[in-house]
Amino acid sequence: DTLATPVEGSEGEIREVLAVAIGELRVHGHADAARSMTGRAIGWYERRPPESGKDAEVRRLRRRSTLLLLSERWKERLPVLRQLRKALPDAMRIRCTIPLATLQAGHPAEAARLDAELRSFQAPFLYGLPSVARARYAVALGRKDEAVELLREALAQGYPRPGPYSPREVLRHA
Repeated sequence: DTLATPVEGSEGEIREVLAVAIGELRVHGHADAARSMTGRAIGWYERRPPESGKDAEVRRLRRRSTLLLLSERWKERLPVLRQLRKALPDAMRIRCTIPLATLQAGHPAEAARLDAELRSFQAPFLYGLPSVARARYAVALGRKDEAVELLREALAQGYPRPGPYSPREVLRHA
Protein backbone atom coordinates (compact mmCIF):
# COMPACT_ATOMS: atom_id res chain seq x y z
CA ASP A 1 0.00 0.00 0.00
CA THR A 2 2.72 2.46 0.88
CA LEU A 3 4.53 1.98 -2.43
CA ALA A 4 1.29 2.27 -4.39
CA THR A 5 0.65 5.77 -3.03
CA PRO A 6 3.53 8.01 -4.13
CA VAL A 7 4.57 10.76 -1.78
CA GLU A 8 5.77 14.21 -2.67
CA GLY A 9 9.24 14.24 -4.09
CA SER A 10 10.99 14.87 -7.34
CA GLU A 11 9.14 13.52 -10.35
CA GLY A 12 12.11 11.39 -11.39
CA GLU A 13 12.46 9.81 -7.95
CA ILE A 14 8.78 8.92 -7.76
CA ARG A 15 8.74 7.44 -11.27
CA GLU A 16 11.91 5.45 -10.57
CA VAL A 17 10.61 4.02 -7.27
CA LEU A 18 7.31 3.09 -8.90
CA ALA A 19 9.01 1.44 -11.87
CA VAL A 20 11.33 -0.60 -9.63
CA ALA A 21 8.52 -1.64 -7.27
CA ILE A 22 6.20 -2.61 -10.12
CA GLY A 23 9.00 -4.49 -11.88
CA GLU A 24 9.92 -6.36 -8.71
CA LEU A 25 6.31 -7.38 -8.13
CA ARG A 26 6.03 -8.67 -11.69
CA VAL A 27 9.38 -10.54 -11.66
CA HIS A 28 8.51 -12.26 -8.39
CA GLY A 29 5.19 -13.60 -9.65
CA HIS A 30 2.81 -10.88 -8.49
CA ALA A 31 1.56 -9.64 -11.86
CA ASP A 32 -1.89 -8.76 -10.52
CA ALA A 33 -0.41 -6.68 -7.70
CA ALA A 34 1.91 -4.95 -10.21
CA ARG A 35 -1.04 -4.07 -12.46
CA SER A 36 -3.02 -2.86 -9.47
CA MET A 37 -0.17 -0.67 -8.27
CA THR A 38 0.28 0.75 -11.73
CA GLY A 39 -3.42 1.55 -11.99
CA ARG A 40 -3.30 3.33 -8.64
CA ALA A 41 -0.22 5.27 -9.71
CA ILE A 42 -1.97 6.37 -12.91
CA GLY A 43 -4.92 7.55 -10.82
CA TRP A 44 -2.59 9.44 -8.48
CA TYR A 45 -0.90 11.23 -11.36
CA GLU A 46 -4.26 12.09 -12.93
CA ARG A 47 -5.52 13.64 -9.68
CA ARG A 48 -2.50 15.92 -9.34
CA PRO A 49 -2.92 19.55 -10.32
CA PRO A 50 -1.91 20.17 -13.93
CA GLU A 51 1.69 21.16 -14.42
CA SER A 52 2.60 24.35 -16.16
CA GLY A 53 5.45 25.17 -18.43
CA LYS A 54 6.55 24.55 -21.95
CA ASP A 55 7.04 20.79 -21.70
CA ALA A 56 4.32 19.94 -19.15
CA GLU A 57 2.11 18.06 -21.63
CA VAL A 58 5.04 16.04 -22.97
CA ARG A 59 6.09 15.08 -19.42
CA ARG A 60 2.50 14.03 -18.65
CA LEU A 61 2.32 11.91 -21.81
CA ARG A 62 5.71 10.27 -21.15
CA ARG A 63 4.71 9.43 -17.58
CA ARG A 64 1.39 7.99 -18.70
CA SER A 65 3.04 5.95 -21.45
CA THR A 66 5.53 4.46 -18.99
CA LEU A 67 2.82 3.52 -16.49
CA LEU A 68 0.60 2.02 -19.19
CA LEU A 69 3.58 -0.01 -20.40
CA LEU A 70 4.24 -1.29 -16.89
CA SER A 71 0.60 -2.27 -16.50
CA GLU A 72 0.50 -3.90 -19.95
CA ARG A 73 -2.43 -1.73 -21.02
CA TRP A 74 -1.40 -1.81 -24.68
CA LYS A 75 -4.55 -0.41 -26.26
CA GLU A 76 -4.53 2.61 -23.96
CA ARG A 77 -0.82 3.19 -24.48
CA LEU A 78 -0.84 3.43 -28.27
CA PRO A 79 -2.83 6.71 -28.52
CA VAL A 80 -0.55 8.24 -25.88
CA LEU A 81 2.51 7.29 -27.94
CA ARG A 82 0.88 8.75 -31.05
CA GLN A 83 0.31 12.01 -29.18
CA LEU A 84 3.95 12.01 -28.09
CA ARG A 85 5.05 11.37 -31.69
CA LYS A 86 2.98 14.33 -32.81
CA ALA A 87 4.43 16.54 -30.06
CA LEU A 88 8.01 15.32 -30.65
CA PRO A 89 8.25 14.32 -34.33
CA ASP A 90 12.05 14.03 -34.23
CA ALA A 91 12.23 11.90 -31.06
CA MET A 92 13.75 8.67 -32.34
CA ARG A 93 13.10 6.71 -29.15
CA ILE A 94 9.36 7.33 -29.49
CA ARG A 95 9.42 6.55 -33.20
CA CYS A 96 11.22 3.27 -32.43
CA THR A 97 8.68 2.31 -29.74
CA ILE A 98 5.57 2.66 -31.87
CA PRO A 99 5.83 -0.51 -34.08
CA LEU A 100 5.96 -2.85 -31.05
CA ALA A 101 3.28 -0.86 -29.22
CA THR A 102 1.07 -1.08 -32.32
CA LEU A 103 1.55 -4.86 -32.44
CA GLN A 104 0.80 -5.16 -28.71
CA ALA A 105 -2.37 -3.10 -29.18
CA GLY A 106 -3.61 -5.67 -31.70
CA HIS A 107 -2.83 -4.04 -35.06
CA PRO A 108 -0.35 -6.43 -36.74
CA ALA A 109 -0.66 -5.10 -40.31
CA GLU A 110 -0.04 -1.51 -39.23
CA ALA A 111 2.80 -2.66 -36.97
CA ALA A 112 4.45 -4.47 -39.90
CA ARG A 113 4.22 -1.31 -42.01
CA LEU A 114 5.76 0.78 -39.22
CA ASP A 115 8.54 -1.77 -38.71
CA ALA A 116 9.31 -1.63 -42.46
CA GLU A 117 9.53 2.18 -42.20
CA LEU A 118 11.91 1.81 -39.29
CA ARG A 119 14.03 -0.66 -41.28
CA SER A 120 14.47 1.84 -44.10
CA PHE A 121 15.05 4.88 -41.88
CA GLN A 122 18.54 6.30 -42.26
CA ALA A 123 19.98 9.13 -40.17
CA PRO A 124 23.31 9.81 -38.50
CA PHE A 125 24.01 9.17 -34.84
CA LEU A 126 21.27 6.61 -34.17
CA TYR A 127 23.73 4.21 -32.49
CA GLY A 128 21.68 1.14 -33.34
CA LEU A 129 18.47 2.28 -31.61
CA PRO A 130 16.22 1.31 -34.56
CA SER A 131 17.86 -2.12 -34.73
CA VAL A 132 17.23 -2.70 -31.00
CA ALA A 133 13.60 -1.64 -31.44
CA ARG A 134 13.23 -3.98 -34.40
CA ALA A 135 14.79 -6.80 -32.35
CA ARG A 136 12.13 -6.29 -29.66
CA TYR A 137 9.47 -6.38 -32.36
CA ALA A 138 10.95 -9.60 -33.80
CA VAL A 139 10.93 -11.23 -30.36
CA ALA A 140 7.26 -10.33 -29.91
CA LEU A 141 6.57 -12.16 -33.18
CA GLY A 142 8.60 -15.18 -32.04
CA ARG A 143 11.38 -14.58 -34.59
CA LYS A 144 14.33 -15.16 -32.27
CA ASP A 145 17.01 -15.67 -34.94
CA GLU A 146 16.07 -12.37 -36.56
CA ALA A 147 16.14 -10.68 -33.15
CA VAL A 148 19.65 -11.95 -32.44
CA GLU A 149 20.84 -10.75 -35.85
CA LEU A 150 19.27 -7.32 -35.23
CA LEU A 151 20.99 -7.09 -31.84
CA ARG A 152 24.32 -7.88 -33.48
CA GLU A 153 23.59 -5.17 -36.02
CA ALA A 154 22.77 -2.71 -33.22
CA LEU A 155 26.06 -3.45 -31.47
CA ALA A 156 27.94 -2.93 -34.75
CA GLN A 157 26.13 0.40 -35.12
CA GLY A 158 27.32 1.55 -31.71
CA TYR A 159 24.55 0.50 -29.31
CA PRO A 160 24.41 1.46 -26.49
CA ARG A 161 24.92 5.11 -27.29
CA PRO A 162 28.28 6.43 -26.10
CA GLY A 163 28.18 8.25 -22.82
CA PRO A 164 30.38 8.66 -19.77
CA TYR A 165 29.04 5.45 -18.19
CA SER A 166 28.38 3.35 -21.29
CA PRO A 167 30.16 -0.02 -21.31
CA ARG A 168 32.30 1.12 -24.23
CA GLU A 169 33.58 4.20 -22.39
CA VAL A 170 34.15 2.37 -19.12
CA LEU A 171 36.21 -0.31 -20.89
CA ARG A 172 38.12 2.29 -22.91
CA HIS A 173 39.38 3.91 -19.70
CA ALA A 174 40.04 0.66 -17.81
